[in-house]
Amino acid sequence: MSDLPARTRQILDRVLQRRLSKTEAARRLGVSRKTIYKWLESYAARPSRKENFKRDILRIVTANPQFGPKRISEELAKREKKISGKTVWLILCEFGIQARRDREIYAEKFRMPKQAADPSFPGHPRLIA
Repeated sequence: MSDLPARTRQILDRVLQRRLSKTEAARRLGVSRKTIYKWLESYAARPSRKENFKRDILRIVTANPQFGPKRISEELAKREKKISGKTVWLILCEFGIQARRDREIYAEKFRMPKQAADPSFPGHPRLIA
């Protein structure tokens, strides 16, 4: 569905958000309702670019909570995943971690306990019978 023009994708998004009827979308695009239904079938099933990057962004935030949206975007570009800083910002807002302090609190939830750094601390617990 990426071969559709931007205007068509915007109209399909509005239909999926229930802000525009399928009949009205068909009229604006000059196609039949059957075509709109077919496009929506394949367009809705495909995850958006934003959805594809959420996991990667959260991993970077967990490892480096001090990184802002622009720096996260640059890190993703190093991994050959191109996404704008604004889109990163929107994803951070979805999770409520747009502020640096919020990202630090989020990252703390996934850090290893301090005693895990101690070499005498077992890597995994063993049950002794």
